[in-house]
Amino acid sequence: MISYSVIIIPHTPSEKLFDYSLEGDSFDVVIKNEAHSIFTDYHYSLTFFFKKLREHNLKLIDFKELCDEEYNLTINKRFSPYILTTIK
Repeated sequence: MISYSVIIIPHTPSEKLFDYSLEGDSFDVVIKNEAHSIFTDYHYSLTFFFKKLREHNLKLIDFKELCDEEYNLTINKRFSPYILTTIK
């Protein structure tokens, strides 16, 4: 049987307004499963991300947008909240 975790960030239940342009904005991520993990993550825009790649002479190998899955309790079909990159 597959067991899924519930991931909650302050923007999910609208506890905190999301300002996309605020580089380095910190927020807590809560993963509710058997381990119940909490960690701090930081938001950076795609513009910031791509500038840093160029600044450090890194090559983007792959870029994928991962959409919310149907089992996610806070599914949002209006945008892709997860981005997976491979960098060399």
